[in-house]
Amino acid sequence: MTDTGGFVRGAYDILDAARENLVTVLVSFLLGLVSTVLFLRLYLFDKIQEQTLARAAAQGYDVETSFVNPFEVILLQAKIGVIAGVLVVVPVAVYLARGSLKRRGVWFPSSSRPRVAGFLIGVAGLFAVGVAYAYVVMIPYIMRFVAAIAVRAGVRPFFRISSFIDFVLVYSVIFGVAAQLPLLMVFTVRSGVVSYSFYRDKWRHFVLVAAVISALVTSPDPMTQVVVLGPLVAVYFLGLGAVRVFASENLDEETAIAVDETAEADQDQGGRPSNATAEGAKAATRSAAEAGVDAVMDRGAIDVAGAVFKDMRSHSKKLGGVFLVVASVSFYWLIYHGVDAIRRQTVSQMPPELASQVETVQLEIFEFVFLVVKYSALAGAVATVPFVVYYSRETLISENVIGGDGSPLYYVSRAAVVVSLFLAGAAYAYYGTIPVLVSVLSNSIVESGMEATFTVGEFIDFVFIVTVLVGVMAEMPAAMYFLISSKLVRYETLKSKWKHFTVVVFVVGALVTSPDPFTMIVVATPLSGFYLVSLVVTRVLCHGTIKKVRDERSQLGLAGESN
Repeated sequence: MTDTGGFVRGAYDILDAARENLVTVLVSFLLGLVSTVLFLRLYLFDKIQEQTLARAAAQGYDVETSFVNPFEVILLQAKIGVIAGVLVVVPVAVYLARGSLKRRGVWFPSSSRPRVAGFLIGVAGLFAVGVAYAYVVMIPYIMRFVAAIAVRAGVRPFFRISSFIDFVLVYSVIFGVAAQLPLLMVFTVRSGVVSYSFYRDKWRHFVLVAAVISALVTSPDPMTQVVVLGPLVAVYFLGLGAVRVFASENLDEETAIAVDETAEADQDQGGRPSNATAEGAKAATRSAAEAGVDAVMDRGAIDVAGAVFKDMRSHSKKLGGVFLVVASVSFYWLIYHGVDAIRRQTVSQMPPELASQVETVQLEIFEFVFLVVKYSALAGAVATVPFVVYYSRETLISENVIGGDGSPLYYVSRAAVVVSLFLAGAAYAYYGTIPVLVSVLSNSIVESGMEATFTVGEFIDFVFIVTVLVGVMAEMPAAMYFLISSKLVRYETLKSKWKHFTVVVFVVGALVTSPDPFTMIVVATPLSGFYLVSLVVTRVLCHGTIKKVRDERSQLGLAGESN
């Protein structure tokens, strides 16, 4: 088997050959770049749109492409041209360095050239088959599916040209690679170039590299990256299975070599303690030291979280069932009714002539699908919260996280009031505030001579954020009042946790909103400020209860503790 150092030195030889023949390499790169750009401008862009959107057009879906940046098309063509130029340069550089590679023993011997040529032809053929399958079958089907669900929700498919072309080309390459990667893995193992253990042990590195590539070559939405990453990872593990089937004799040789090396290492080591034993002793010492530190530190929050997690794990099937049912129902409702109903309600208070000029569009291929998945998962997570509290109630009471006086009916009635206030605030925002805001913004846009066109992701995010924001602000004073008056939580605890609340709000705002710092600040700042206002209101309304709790704790010698 050729050692790894030989390949590294061979790579340096290829770079040296490229440097010595710089003119040839540059000419090859420019030929690949210029020819690709001209081919894209004169033929390929139009052909790709015609072929991939034909099935959607046949079903009556009006799918168009657009550009939102003046240099978007030029930069897209340049990017594809650079990639093509690099692909042309690589075989040229390898050919120029063939002499050095032969001397280092990393070139194929003459006797194996026919077999290598056949293998390369097979790889190229399988790659072409994968690309053709993706281009002719899969991508048109995906585009029809994406267009159908968008049009059904009243969203106009208006894909960015860069995202559209990137998706078509990248997905075609993914299918091409997926078609021939198992063959490549079997060939390299059977020829002794790479061992099976190398492929098996480096799967994490492959996943990481594939994730980086998918992030670099696709649009920034996670759904597109998952669509690219998924086939690569799946075909890698399929290749591992193919190696075990078609190169089993090589696996037997590797196992025998590993056994011999282990026996020799044991003989050399003799009766001395192994490195693993020594490391284990050191780890035990470190653990003892850390345990001493933990004994000093207050680990109450960690203990409570661990106990709650244990309760959740013991009821994981029930919680998972609730999550899946709610998420599935939410997904179906949003796809077929929800988004369209939200859009209609938002423009319901506009004059007809203004409402006809307001539309929502989908710029990214999977923007609408990812939006629905995001809010379906959020609905499922919110639905599980009451069940988590119910199943963990004994733990929370025993750990003094919740307490207080009153019957279960007392707490249920207070919770119902808080939820009712939240729903009232959310309804006021959804039916009153949001239509007015959208109407004012749209009218300002139209009067400026522009089209009031909103991306579906930003539009639904705006509706959701304002609705939840007003709902939380409506119930926050009442929630604090009931928590303190019922002696479930001390006023000092709520006061000391406002920084934690602010951090949580910013994190949640970053997760549920667009990746825009300004939007995140607009969401988080009002909630954080209103938290302080609610504290002031609660301090006035619950003055007697707060004083009584302080006196009781002072008599028990707990005045300085926060729990």
